[in-house]
Amino acid sequence: MGCRRTDVPIRRGSLPDDMFLFVNPGSGGNKGQVFLKAPKPFIVDVDGGKKVQLHVFSMLEGDSGNKPGFRKLKEVIAKRAATGLPVVRAVVGGGDGTVMWADSEGQKHGIDTPKQVAWGIVPLGTGNDFSRVAGWGGNNPEGVDANDFELLKDLVRQWDRAKVRHHDVWEVSVNLDESEGKLFKIGKTQVEEDLNVTSKTFHMVNYFSIGWNLKG
Repeated sequence: MGCRRTDVPIRRGSLPDDMFLFVNPGSGGNKGQVFLKAPKPFIVDVDGGKKVQLHVFSMLEGDSGNKPGFRKLKEVIAKRAATGLPVVRAVVGGGDGTVMWADSEGQKHGIDTPKQVAWGIVPLGTGNDFSRVAGWGGNNPEGVDANDFELLKDLVRQWDRAKVRHHDVWEVSVNLDESEGKLFKIGKTQVEEDLNVTSKTFHMVNYFSIGWNLKG
């Protein structure tokens, strides 16, 4: 698993019974769609005789700042906070950009993500840099729904056993002279879209092989 930098200790015995998977359906050439077909509730037997319920949500469901998956995550965190164990494991199905999207949505819902969420990832992006550096590889999983979603069950067991490490989030600002250039982005239509700004701040988790805190 990877997580935002936090000084809150995470003990093996404090792992939650609730686990989340936020999927970008369009990632990996729309391969993320299969995760959304998992039966509900999706309950998996894990180590130590414990059961974990995986809550699967689409990142596209709901408006920004008002998404059902993140409302549910906030609800679970609130219940666990009362026991002194607020950290919840949440996995992102997508690429590096989807990880940052999920983190920003969590914050928009009033979740203190650096202290309350440990992010993991299913590699569904193009480069999958963050997934590779976190030890989850860079290949999109195949056969997720085969044998009653046995692969997804195995992934849940791996996520439950995974060690939580700290990870820095980098903030990069780009500024330009309005008379000399413009800032563009490639939209969903694969066409350049003018951002109509002369400065922009980006948050990144692992570009140029930076961001991993080996001491965490």
